[in-house]
Amino acid sequence: MGNMGFVGPSSLVYHVHQPTQVLSVEPVKELSWVADWEATFRNRHFFTSRLSATRSPTADRIPLLFNADVALSFVQPLEDDDILLPNGCKETKSST
Repeated sequence: MGNMGFVGPSSLVYHVHQPTQVLSVEPVKELSWVADWEATFRNRHFFTSRLSATRSPTADRIPLLFNADVALSFVQPLEDDDILLPNGCKETKSST
């Protein structure tokens, strides 16, 4: 861990306990995406500014590109969620 990123003075930092421990993993929302019927490879312009704002930054993501392995989604949330997704895992916010 360095004070200037990957350069400058640094030290190795070890954790006795993992800094984040996953308590539970569960689906947030059922996904039912429909692929574009046109299979022709072509350039596309995604007008994300025309997409409407949604309530949840987690559950209301709009898929722009996807396949069986990965999805590229967009969201413009109006408020915060009560869940966090660190490293793709669901955790409940602590009320401190």
